[in-house]
Amino acid sequence: MAIADVSELKQGFQLGEWLIDPAHGCFETKGHRIHIEPKVMDVLLCLAQNHGEVVSRGDLLDAVWQDVVVSEEVLTRCISELRTALNDTHRERKFIRTVPKRGYCLIVTPMPPAGAAAQAEPEPKEAQPPTAADSRVDNASESTIDSPMDSAIDKAYATPPPRQGKQKRTFFNRWIGQETLFALAFLAIFLGYKWGADKLQSDQPPGPQALLSQEVVSAGIGGVDQTSQALDVVVLPFVNISAEDDYFSIGLAEDIRNKLIRTKGLRVAARTSSEVFMGQAQDVRDIGKALNARTVVEGTVRMDDSRIRLTVQLSETENGHPLWAETYERNRVDVFALQEEIATDVVKQLAPALSETEDNAPKSAELTDSVQAYDNYLLGRFHWNKRTPESIQRAQSYFERAIELDPNYAAAYAGMADSILVLPKYNKGVLPDNVTTEVESLINKALSLNPSDPDANASRGLLAQLQEDPDTAEAYFQRALELNPNNSMALMWYGNLKSAQGLPQQAYDLFKSALKSDPLHPSIQINYLAALLMLGENQELLATAPYFHRVTGKQSALKFQLAALMQMGNFEAALELVQTEEFSGHLKRVMQLEAATALINLEQFSHAKQILDALPKAEQTQPQVLDLRAKMAAAAQDIDGLVAVGEQARPLFKGQPPSCDLAYYDRYMGITAWLQNRIPAAQSAFESSLAVYQQQCHDALPPHAETHAYLILTAKRQGQEQAAEQHYRDGLAAVEDAKRRGIGHASMWLAEVKLRAVFGELDQARAILASQRSVGHNLYGPLLNDPMLAPLLNQLYPTATGQAMHPDIADYQRQQIASQSLNMAKLGQ
Repeated sequence: MAIADVSELKQGFQLGEWLIDPAHGCFETKGHRIHIEPKVMDVLLCLAQNHGEVVSRGDLLDAVWQDVVVSEEVLTRCISELRTALNDTHRERKFIRTVPKRGYCLIVTPMPPAGAAAQAEPEPKEAQPPTAADSRVDNASESTIDSPMDSAIDKAYATPPPRQGKQKRTFFNRWIGQETLFALAFLAIFLGYKWGADKLQSDQPPGPQALLSQEVVSAGIGGVDQTSQALDVVVLPFVNISAEDDYFSIGLAEDIRNKLIRTKGLRVAARTSSEVFMGQAQDVRDIGKALNARTVVEGTVRMDDSRIRLTVQLSETENGHPLWAETYERNRVDVFALQEEIATDVVKQLAPALSETEDNAPKSAELTDSVQAYDNYLLGRFHWNKRTPESIQRAQSYFERAIELDPNYAAAYAGMADSILVLPKYNKGVLPDNVTTEVESLINKALSLNPSDPDANASRGLLAQLQEDPDTAEAYFQRALELNPNNSMALMWYGNLKSAQGLPQQAYDLFKSALKSDPLHPSIQINYLAALLMLGENQELLATAPYFHRVTGKQSALKFQLAALMQMGNFEAALELVQTEEFSGHLKRVMQLEAATALINLEQFSHAKQILDALPKAEQTQPQVLDLRAKMAAAAQDIDGLVAVGEQARPLFKGQPPSCDLAYYDRYMGITAWLQNRIPAAQSAFESSLAVYQQQCHDALPPHAETHAYLILTAKRQGQEQAAEQHYRDGLAAVEDAKRRGIGHASMWLAEVKLRAVFGELDQARAILASQRSVGHNLYGPLLNDPMLAPLLNQLYPTATGQAMHPDIADYQRQQIASQSLNMAKLGQ
């Protein structure tokens, strides 16, 4: 007898083979249990109460959400999650039918439970490192892995405009100086290993709070052509509908993705971008827009001790229509053949001609014949992606077990290498000296077993870069890209190598290619923004960084947005950004220091001093804080203040090897001596600073060139014209070399202005200022705050006939006035 009363339905009911238990929020069949969200269950109850009838979208929204305003996309997601949980595929709608332009209909009659009500969910068993006697691996305690990014895409339908809810955005990041930008970017990427077709990323994945709106999906990626070189296919993580943990369904989809990557001529989305959508009910049309892909592969996995049942579907993203679907049922020991069969079937549907191409790459069955070794490898990779010290150690035990079961399993050696290399980051420890030797041995073992693995080649290149062997690193990166031209990690790491070599244009081209293959990978996005900053493409950066922040929720985009504003001389907007966003802990401190820098540039010294004075006592002698105090004293031409900072800083360098911090210290000591009219002492300090820059700070171009400018002034003051001319030639040669390498950072142009101005080439200096003004850069503030250049300002910024004030000066003074009314409480004061 059918049930229609809602109170009876809430006590539990049978829907086909499924026992629905609303009280515990779960579906159960044949010992398998699936949990769903309360609102998803409420949607099902509403449909069950009206089974056999069409329920409109509006009625469902009113019944389930009542007075709460939500978008219709939320309802679409709930319906999709119900279908996924019920295994209600596109090919055969057995439970919920969509009635176009009307609503939804539950076509199965809810019946009283056939047996006892579902029992409370038992506690999951904790996985232990497997032993040789194990016939299979225990389930891990965690049932899901976090989504790699803080983003999700709501479904899009041709319905009335959605009702929008509010979102709160938080950022926790800082802009780092040009001198260390690429070095720190490389270390972040290196320490953020992630196993798979794209093994590394920089940060632990955040939770799934951020929503990727339809506006963002349609926006496209700044600087990346969305109309050409579209990806052919995205393989989404398969949905696990069995009692097993997700490790197998995730790993199976990844291996199918890797087999598709092997097909020449097929462009496949990398893992990180694909896994953005894990656990989310998304319309394939939106996924296609977000990743610039033509088709999507999705599926479900049901598993027991001996059998696997997969349902796989290939859909077009342009219209959302299914192109092909198939159900596979095999013995678990046939998993390798099953992967090959599915990948072959997908290729046949995508490009029949490609499926006939000979494929000589190793197959999974050739890499390991042991299903148990493969199972342990998948568990290792699963726990590896959780990014905690405990999970990485557990992953290491699984990789070890996989190697024990099959000593010739290449992927297990590579996974082991990654686990050893990354663990110190999450343990807040230091990488031991002997680790790189051990890791190199493991990666070399993996390559000896499978030399055609593009990921292992890329990892070997990264290790060579860490070992300061750029030639070897480049050779391995190039080999990885020969094997897979779309390997996003190889492209990104190769770009990092070019960045470290001071070749930002080449780095940008590589990052751009990586972004096309993996458009939602946060580390690729950050490196892409870093390249834009070094190229001086700040307008594009300002257009792109907010998009990246919206789609990934990563706060790192903020530091580049702030960096671009500071570089452009838009200190007012930079301060507004710092005040508008919410920060806490370490990042709050970092942004306070950036706010102090902006205030110093605007000559708001009292406000900047308030921020610095409020820092804890232990932080007062940190090099960055002392550098800001010296910058403020120099801008104010406060000799006593500069002397005091020098006395504080001197003990930090006593007995220490030369460093970039020492170069900054010497430069400020030179400025102090200049203001004291001790010109020979100033010259000596600047020469010392220049020597350290040239020996230790290879990427510190602006300070290097600026120091040449200061040495021109000290040489001229002492009548050393030949020395002044030599410093001019050397400084200008450094600038011209940077231009040839593609560097367009505003600080480089500022350095050239200083060089030309102090050497007497004022017309050329003014032309550079005008050129920078045309692209939105105002360099007046940094020039005003340099006591070595201040006497030349009137000549650099002449007032034109009929002008009340030079436009750069007018803009600067407007920003000064605006900064006087700052809410210091929002800056932590």
